Amino acid sequence: MKKTAFTLLVFTLLFALVGCRPDFVGNAYVTNTGYHMDFSALNRTESAELSLEDDEELRIIISLTEGFVDLTITGNNENAYTGTELKNEAFTVGTSGAGRYRISVRGENAAGKIEILRRKSAD
Repeated sequence: MKKTAFTLLVFTLLFALVGCRPDFVGNAYVTNTGYHMDFSALNRTESAELSLEDDEELRIIISLTEGFVDLTITGNNENAYTGTELKNEAFTVGTSGAGRYRISVRGENAAGKIEILRRKSAD
C-alpha cells in the first residue's frame, strides 16, 4: 500500500513538473526607439504602447530560435497589422498618423528576439 501511494505521488509530481512551462523568461521594454523583446521563453501575451508622430512607421524584426509569435498592432481606432505564426521576419508597418499604438505579441513555445522600431516614413 505504501509503495503504491509513493509511486502515485512520484508520478503526480513528475506530471506537474513536466507540464509546467514558464510564461515569460526574458526582457521586454519600451525605449525612445521602440519596443524590444529578448526572451528564452514566451508562452503568453506581452503588450506595450508606443507614441508615434505623423511621419513615422514601424520596422518589425522577428528572429526566433524556437516556436512562433502572433503580432497585432492597433492605433487610432484601427488595426494597423495582424500576423500569425511568425518566426523569422523583417518588414515595415505603415501607420495612420500620430497617436498611441498598442503592440501585442503572443508567443507559443517561443524563444528569440523581437525589435519593433520607430522610424521616419520612407515617403
